[in-house]
Amino acid sequence: MVKRVTHATIIVLFILAILGIIDLAMIGAKTMYADPDIYLKGMAKIYMSINTGLMINIFCIIWSITTGVSDEFDFGKINWHLFEAFS
Repeated sequence: MVKRVTHATIIVLFILAILGIIDLAMIGAKTMYADPDIYLKGMAKIYMSINTGLMINIFCIIWSITTGVSDEFDFGKINWHLFEAFS
């Protein structure tokens, strides 16, 4: 169960990052990047969603360690995907 939640979280993070980039491009097209308040609100939505996903991922790591299934995880790959999403 914990492995499925972790992988689903990573997938959702990538989807939210892509949707956030599209949203920022649409905001820029509408305002010609002249209204920083609207642009910053768009950026805040992206950061809040990615940070929420990060907290869920940290919870899944703790969950996997406490249940003893942490040997099944490739934490380096998961952390790399988180790094990609934040980039």
